[in-house]
Amino acid sequence: MSSTIVDLVKIAAERGASDILWVPGTPPQMKIHGALFPIPKTGFDGLTNEEQQGQMRATVEQLLRISKSSLTLDRFIQDKLNRHGYGEIMWTIGEGAETLRLRTSVYHTMRQIAIVIRLLPQRIFPFEEIFAVPGYVGLLKPLLLRQNGLILITGPTGTGKTTTIATCVDHMLKNRKGEHIITLEDPIEFLFPRRGGYQGIISQREYGEKEGEGDFPNFAEAIVAGMRQSPNVFVVAEIRDLKTAEAALRAAETGHLVIATLHTRDAAETVLRYVNIFPEEIRSMVRTQFSATILGILCQKLIPRADGKGRVACFEMVRVTPAYANMITEGHIKQLASQAERTGELILFDAYMVKLVILGLVAERTGRAYANDPAQFESLLKASRP
Repeated sequence: MSSTIVDLVKIAAERGASDILWVPGTPPQMKIHGALFPIPKTGFDGLTNEEQQGQMRATVEQLLRISKSSLTLDRFIQDKLNRHGYGEIMWTIGEGAETLRLRTSVYHTMRQIAIVIRLLPQRIFPFEEIFAVPGYVGLLKPLLLRQNGLILITGPTGTGKTTTIATCVDHMLKNRKGEHIITLEDPIEFLFPRRGGYQGIISQREYGEKEGEGDFPNFAEAIVAGMRQSPNVFVVAEIRDLKTAEAALRAAETGHLVIATLHTRDAAETVLRYVNIFPEEIRSMVRTQFSATILGILCQKLIPRADGKGRVACFEMVRVTPAYANMITEGHIKQLASQAERTGELILFDAYMVKLVILGLVAERTGRAYANDPAQFESLLKASRP
């Protein structure tokens, strides 16, 4: 008898997997530290394509029931997959400290159903575990207590941005007394229950495209409306479009701290991406606005550990100084790294990577492969050795 999807999730969770991937033509696989492995004893081996699609349809139907969705399987396929090419289902197993939230993406590939499940453990990591190199978290922590401005946390998909933001939110709830944090998420991943030790309060809001599917249908409008909900901090899942970028800047200018994400690899690219969202004819003005509100940029990747036991986060961090802001205003974006590094307000991604290599957390060949600039990595590594 084939395993149920709950059985597969439990096996994957026990082995520390981050995702389950089930695509036509292969049995379910689990991703552990960025590599794929078969899930043992699932009973899905040897199925014909028709049998496999039947199992996948049954699985989606089961998840809709578990999530208490109002959609039937046929309606989910019609409204989500046929119309948009994909649909998402959030569901939960376990209780209390054992709770596991799961984000399921169901999509079409070659006109067949495929399923990817992201496992979302609810443990919130302390900064000391996220930042393996001691000392550098000191660039970020003070920014989380500022009353207004913009902080951008960036990196490719699947590099731990959500985990880092959860740690930031936890820190702010513990240290911003009597303040209100509003999160705008798609979907909500980490839950922040009311508990002892929190001095602030949080309103977690989830995006939903249609009425009744979530708490808000539009990120930009949710930021504008949120300014009437007595907020101190906005956490925006992603700057996706012009209107959201504009609303986030406006909120940061009008006395709110805004933390948001982008899919960029370093600080200079982050500035360019944000400014270039806007029409060319107003970018000069936007650079001025951006330079006046940006407090810091944190870019991250997950790198395989030298001991093979998982991955470690590698960061590029900049805390914006007046000189840095002035360079943004004048459009000298490519010179940002050298300026910030001279003032001690930035650690380059490749410099952080060198620290991980020296600490023995990342193998030298791995550091070279993942470096933003392999030549720069080699130079920094050589300079760090006696």
